[in-house]
Amino acid sequence: MNVASFLQHWGLREHPFSAEEARDDAVFPKLDAHRVAHPDFEKFAGDPARPASAVLFGEKGAGKTAIRLHLAGRIAAHHAASPGDRVLLVSMDELNPVLDRFADRFELSPRPSERAVLEVLREFTIADHLDAVLHRATIELVDQLAAGDGSLRASLRSASPSARRTIAQLAALYDRPDDDGARRALVRGATRTSGAAGATARVLFGALGWLPAAGVLTAIALAPELREGFLGSFLPAVFAALLAVWLLGLVKVVLWDGMVLRRLVARVHAAIRSGPRGRDALRAAIGALPGPTRAGIGDLKPGAEGARYALLEALVRSLREIGFRGVLLVYDRLDEPTLINGEVERMRTLVWPLLTNTLFQQGGVAIKLLLPIELRHELFRESAEFFQTARLDKQNLVERLSWTGAMLYDLCNARLAACADGAVEPVLADLFDENVGQQHLIDALESMRQPRDAFKLLHQCIGEHCATTSVQDDQWHVARHVLDTVRREQVERLEQFARGIRPG
Repeated sequence: MNVASFLQHWGLREHPFSAEEARDDAVFPKLDAHRVAHPDFEKFAGDPARPASAVLFGEKGAGKTAIRLHLAGRIAAHHAASPGDRVLLVSMDELNPVLDRFADRFELSPRPSERAVLEVLREFTIADHLDAVLHRATIELVDQLAAGDGSLRASLRSASPSARRTIAQLAALYDRPDDDGARRALVRGATRTSGAAGATARVLFGALGWLPAAGVLTAIALAPELREGFLGSFLPAVFAALLAVWLLGLVKVVLWDGMVLRRLVARVHAAIRSGPRGRDALRAAIGALPGPTRAGIGDLKPGAEGARYALLEALVRSLREIGFRGVLLVYDRLDEPTLINGEVERMRTLVWPLLTNTLFQQGGVAIKLLLPIELRHELFRESAEFFQTARLDKQNLVERLSWTGAMLYDLCNARLAACADGAVEPVLADLFDENVGQQHLIDALESMRQPRDAFKLLHQCIGEHCATTSVQDDQWHVARHVLDTVRREQVERLEQFARGIRPG
């Protein structure tokens, strides 16, 4: 018997328990979030109309990414129901590019020592975290400007000059580079900023240089008598004066303004150590800004928190003018970047700067942290002073994302229902012998402790049954001895994984 025949017999279009990662799970989008959400989800998610910060710790496979995806679905539903009451949802779940660019600044070797990695991560301060936030938030906003129906662009065009200037500045500093300039053109149109001032000045100074010369030469050619007397000596002097003015303007535009721009770009490039733009891209983006808009970005310095907080506050003010309540940051998969590689001390060094009450209390910004359980153990070793600074007691803290056998049983039944191709929805107990029973299944799932391992248990049970049963046997129920054998193997796997002697 093959697995496809088994699934077809039970009226299942696809395997309910084959996925191990929520991002790649074809069944997950079909689930009813209210039916499968963890009880702690409501505390973590809060009210979409009034986003609040939250911190949650969970083991690998406990459903942290699923919670993030459920949260995104709830926010999308809220936006559909209340278009005028939106939040800018920023998923901070891919820090690999940010950390790679940061490490490149320190010329970290391809195979660095633990000490070298930790030294680099200790340099990644709250200012660099804020740069990463502004980078992702700017990309999300420009993406929405590009993909929207035009109402967002209209709102931005009618916003105050300060709001439009802020968005133009952030796009120049933090947006992803675009070779064809389409994103820059989109932002210029939406913010009503033009980068043509420098080009216009060059054209005007060029005209000022050639027109006097042409006028003098024409006058002398048409009136030879002007070569004599007072005008014959006066016109060349006028020509020389105008030419001198033109040359001074040309020096100012080409040399002085160019030098100022290069110095500004150098300062910004040195300050934004994890930024997406190189020097050339920054020069093109900043050089396209009008003078008043460009003047406001010279305060960025490496490690300077105040300038970043000011930019974040300006972003929130600008978003409120165009219909957003604020920014919702959701951190996930902080153990996965190559530079972190699941190492606890590296995670701790990266994450601890985020646990500051200054950031949590930033007006208009809500932070949702989905953290590995290992950081919970590290957190409980901290001092009272650290807890006073972080004030996690005010951040909707979920200390551990735990699952009972009954919760996992209901989750598995929901997945079966999502995969059913008919009116009849099988329950999990239907797939097993009658001597297994619901309680025995619940106990088996309880020993798995979390969704990913529960799915592995059931996937292996179905596979073992199909491998040892022929279609002609007409046995479509998984035997109890198969469940008990697989359960022992899975429990042993989990114990070995906990001791670090085998992969998960």
